[in-house]
Amino acid sequence: MTRGQMARLETLMRMQAFLQAKSDALGQLNGSPSRTELDRGIAAIRDLAAEQAAAHTESTSRTKYKYMLRERLRQEHLRQIATIANAGLTSPPAVRGLRLPPGSVSDRALVDVATAMGSLAQQHEDVFTRQGLAADFVVQLHAAVAGFTEALEARDASQAREKGATAGIRYELSRAHDVVGVLNALITKYAARRPELLDGWKHAKRVRAKPGTASGSTAARRAPTETSAAKDDSAP
Repeated sequence: MTRGQMARLETLMRMQAFLQAKSDALGQLNGSPSRTELDRGIAAIRDLAAEQAAAHTESTSRTKYKYMLRERLRQEHLRQIATIANAGLTSPPAVRGLRLPPGSVSDRALVDVATAMGSLAQQHEDVFTRQGLAADFVVQLHAAVAGFTEALEARDASQAREKGATAGIRYELSRAHDVVGVLNALITKYAARRPELLDGWKHAKRVRAKPGTASGSTAARRAPTETSAAKDDSAP
């Protein structure tokens, strides 16, 4: 979650605590659909935040593993094939065009190039085995491609989970904004002759805005400020 989203969640939780603490003064409001929806929304946001964090950690780990397999594929398999293919006149013209893909090649393109190189090299296995490659060097190459592809797909799945959780958080916060609008109207009515109750509600729903810059920056070291979500009767 972003710092702003976390601040909004904390605000929703303060409102939830206020409503619970003032249940006697607020009559049936705590049994209203809006109150129930507030509880559901908070629980959903917290679950999504946990999913987002777990997916991000997993994605970071899988990205590192994917990169390791990517470089192993390029350096331990494709480089040997490309070097031998262009080493001298003993290589047939059909394989002399094989080149090591550059480091900037995309992951999907690398899979395609590696597969094509393996297929062509297989047609001229003797050229490569005479130079010292293992008899099953093509099998090893295909296994490396398969391992890299699997790691790539696993990384992509983790990123998709993280994006899904992120979208879910935005959606739930948007719904919560509407819910709080309804609760605010109801509480304003209940607290019409109880200014201390209304002041408590306004304090609870005030978003504690946090600096959005990275930790360690000058702005991040400033003390957090308190601002209303928009206007005095707005919601997170």
